[in-house]
Amino acid sequence: ANNFEINKISGNLIFNSSLVINGGIWTYTAGNIVWNNNTVTCNATTATINNGRFYQLILNNSALVLTLSGNTIVTNTLTLSALVTVDGGTLDAKGDIVNTDVAWNGTGKLIASGTVDQNITSVGDLGNFEINKISGNLNFNAGVSISQGWKYIAGNIVWNNNSVTFNGATGSIDNGEFYNLLINNATMVLTILNNPIVGNTL
Repeated sequence: ANNFEINKISGNLIFNSSLVINGGIWTYTAGNIVWNNNTVTCNATTATINNGRFYQLILNNSALVLTLSGNTIVTNTLTLSALVTVDGGTLDAKGDIVNTDVAWNGTGKLIASGTVDQNITSVGDLGNFEINKISGNLNFNAGVSISQGWKYIAGNIVWNNNSVTFNGATGSIDNGEFYNLLINNATMVLTILNNPIVGNTL
């Protein structure tokens, strides 16, 4: 699907199979979507998503430059397999986050905001990450890396003895309580706000 817009004032848009974004612009304006557990996979090198609404979203191109406008919501699983840059708006994960991408950058933000338990399984970088949960646990099933920023607003975190590693040239920590925190760049310029706490090892 390229240059696809959803703008329905009534009725359902029913997806009976998964689909692939190979480029262009995906826009959600209005309408009820019935996903039937299907997945959207972005295999493009460049793509734009405007206020996306997805059940499952996979970002899967090691050259991908993704531009976001507004808030893109993923209600089930967000998978970051491979990408380079996320610019603009937010990727708002309401369900689990699976991250196997080593590093990505850009002005975009990844948010965990689901009202149920969410699991983070990661061997890669969460980029610019925010936690804002009004209920449910955020379970870290592996350690994570942060190349840009970490912001904690609300939510219970289950660390399972895992660590957060900051490894970018510049970074920021705004609030939060960590189990283990590692600063792993000798030339990093790190901005710290609102008294973050490390419960185990710094």
